[in-house]
Amino acid sequence: MKQKTGRRNGNGEESKNRLTLFLDALRGNIFSIQKEYSLKNIPLTSETIGQKILHEEKNEQHTLVNICKYHNDQYKELVGIQYSEGTDRKFKSALKSLENFIQWEFEYQDIYITELNHQFITDYEFYLKSVQKMQHNSAMNNLKKLKK
Repeated sequence: MKQKTGRRNGNGEESKNRLTLFLDALRGNIFSIQKEYSLKNIPLTSETIGQKILHEEKNEQHTLVNICKYHNDQYKELVGIQYSEGTDRKFKSALKSLENFIQWEFEYQDIYITELNHQFITDYEFYLKSVQKMQHNSAMNNLKKLKK
């Protein structure tokens, strides 16, 4: 392989042309996947690219904000029956803080639930306390709502 171009360096002209065409098509696929995810403002991983190219992508990947919105919608149906409107407002406020954090930290609108890890939680806590200027107990309440 040539180091500068990433192309095959061989003797057979036909095999060289087929391999070059294949590599060009693969590169084009990767760029179109990258563009698609960029336009939708969705985080992209190498695993996702591989799954898309091999047509092995998961049917549905759940995102954090969508799950929280789904929870809040269900919760709203129980306001007046089991929960108060004040609690509903607190969940909406916690969701808004989470959306702002994801935008601030990752410059995305949402992230996949599979991307949640300890670092995300600690960064979110830091964001609540430093950027949103929440007291410790308020920040912990937001983290509890995220856990729920």
